[in-house]
Amino acid sequence: MFKKMIIVAVLAVLIIALILPADAAVMVGDVAPEISLIDHLGNNFSLTANRGKTVILFFLGYN
Repeated sequence: MFKKMIIVAVLAVLIIALILPADAAVMVGDVAPEISLIDHLGNNFSLTANRGKTVILFFLGYN
């Protein structure tokens, strides 16, 4: 379950980075933009469906 959350979070960040223009950056305290994607298991994930829950974005670097 934790691995699934990490993968979903990383995919969400990547999609936001590709979709949003550079001047539309999200600042600390802003409401997060709507994110909707399909995870590695084929399940839908959206921030709207998780409103009120804690969502952690975890960045993991590979060398």
